[in-house]
Amino acid sequence: MDFVELDRYFISVAKDQEPSLDVGRAWGPRLGGWLSWGDLRRRRRVILLAEAASGKTEEFRHQCEALRALGKPAFFFRIEELADNGTETALDSDSVKLFEAWLGDSREGWFFLDSIDEARLNRKSFETALKRFARDIGDGRERAHVYVSCRVTDWCRRSRDLFTVLARVEETRCSAGRQTRRLQRIARPSI
Repeated sequence: MDFVELDRYFISVAKDQEPSLDVGRAWGPRLGGWLSWGDLRRRRRVILLAEAASGKTEEFRHQCEALRALGKPAFFFRIEELADNGTETALDSDSVKLFEAWLGDSREGWFFLDSIDEARLNRKSFETALKRFARDIGDGRERAHVYVSCRVTDWCRRSRDLFTVLARVEETRCSAGRQTRRLQRIARPSI
């Protein structure tokens, strides 16, 4: 089946805040502060929250393909494969070559990690996957745009633990409080 571009918009959600779609519906996406994929691609760390069967995986795959079509290094990973095997084993052979080339140069890279909730259902550790991922990208952390998908309900139950784990991907000398603020949580796509 072909991907259908829906031109989705997303909203930022602060910690312990319920998202509000009212302003965007009344005044339009831009005035409402809604974000497009173009906006998200400029961010370094994004958590994409949406309910089951809302298209998170296909959106991630499509964004990866779109970035590659622009000549940018982009990679799609299933978190459960990262947890089991690490970065290079979770990639196909062409992607491994692109990943190795990215490690050796100074370009930015985009990494789409899908999906915390599915990994959990298959008894795979998100923490283990992120440790392996962070180790494998090494000094490339500062050039990496990292996107993680999760169901809203699973994130809400475990967000404090997951934010702590995600901060490990950030290589920064800031305090723990500032690290978590640098991570962007994006919830509930709107069309």
